[in-house]
Amino acid sequence: MATISASPIVAADGILTITDATATPLSYVVAYDMGDFKIAGLNRMNKETAQFYSRGKFFAARDVKDKEFSFSFTAHLIGLLGETGAPTLNDVILRKKDWAAAVSTLPATAGDTFHHTVTWSVERSNLGATTDDTFTLKYCELSVDWAEGDGSTVTVNGIAKMYSTDGMTIT
Repeated sequence: MATISASPIVAADGILTITDATATPLSYVVAYDMGDFKIAGLNRMNKETAQFYSRGKFFAARDVKDKEFSFSFTAHLIGLLGETGAPTLNDVILRKKDWAAAVSTLPATAGDTFHHTVTWSVERSNLGATTDDTFTLKYCELSVDWAEGDGSTVTVNGIAKMYSTDGMTIT
């Protein structure tokens, strides 16, 4: 029988991973992230809804189009660019060095923008659950913001698209 953990999820439980769509996917485990992954507006159908009113009185609602989800997370900025075999977030998102030949997860037939897969894995099995939790966004358009300071940071902003039925999975 499956069990869940009674322990709340905390930042230390999560791991963020970014991958591409090459035959043997390039994979980057986000280093030194702050544990502040945020996404909002999830719903059962991943659809935007149109509300219909007649003279101010609601009478119907319809799912009208796939919903895009904005998300973000922050990490310590450990370098603008990495070295061969040791990329930074900037290499991954800006497709530099090892990631220059990365392949978009969004098929070329669907457009010419580059998309990554972002996975948030959450440790639960060490805390009494049967399995760990995994949240995957398959078609993500990513950008970076840098902030200089004593503890410079890189913020990753993403837009997750529901290109197919596997655009978002929770297991």
